[in-house]
Amino acid sequence: MAFLVDRATKLLALSFLPPARTNAHEALFSCVLYFDRSVSLSLFQNHTYTALTGALFAAIILFACLHCEEFRSSPGTPLLLAGAAGNLFDRILYGYGVDWFYVGVYTNIADISLALGGFWLLTSLFIRFVSNQAREM
Repeated sequence: MAFLVDRATKLLALSFLPPARTNAHEALFSCVLYFDRSVSLSLFQNHTYTALTGALFAAIILFACLHCEEFRSSPGTPLLLAGAAGNLFDRILYGYGVDWFYVGVYTNIADISLALGGFWLLTSLFIRFVSNQAREM
């Protein structure tokens, strides 16, 4: 579902939003179109090889995590996968990410899904670790 919402909002943004102003700070929150050539959340924007290496490293970790029971059973996993698919789809289709709103950084639904899914996954792993430690005492 998050992937479909991401695709729909990006298509609307491409159709109706004005492009971001270069070298200008946006308001605290604004809806503007920004073409992100970085990995995610405007990271490694001017370092193409670093961005590609980071994306490859993230893909390898994601693949390894798919074999981990804690990762597969976490409620954050679908959000992580949807966010990764949304950003990957942009890179394949356009060659860059389509960000459409600004909240301190240019972002989109896929980036938010990645952040929330990662937070949810880490939180559930931490809670499971703490409960296992408490059981052993």
